[in-house]
Amino acid sequence: MYSKTLLQKILEEHGFTGQILDVTPNLDDYRTSSGQWVSANRGEEIAAWLSRKNRWGHRFAVLDDDSDMAGVREHLVQTSWESGLQDVHVEKVVTLLTEGPRPRHRSLSS
Repeated sequence: MYSKTLLQKILEEHGFTGQILDVTPNLDDYRTSSGQWVSANRGEEIAAWLSRKNRWGHRFAVLDDDSDMAGVREHLVQTSWESGLQDVHVEKVVTLLTEGPRPRHRSLSS
């Protein structure tokens, strides 16, 4: 939703001192191998990033308040826009990053 630059600025205004290294692509519309245009969901954007960065096979966690995570759902720790990140979410993230499944590459068209 935000560019890397704008997100960095917003986070710094709230005390963030780190650096954003990358963002997922915006795949509002993409063309499949058969030439058909389809809308991507958030999970497909994350899968595209994993593919581009050759990160399949690495443990990861997705923190989001939405559930449109086709392809990476088993890595989702769903938060709430009302209550934000809670201790229970952090515990789930730690488990995913230390004991969770190592994902295998998935195609956007599957």
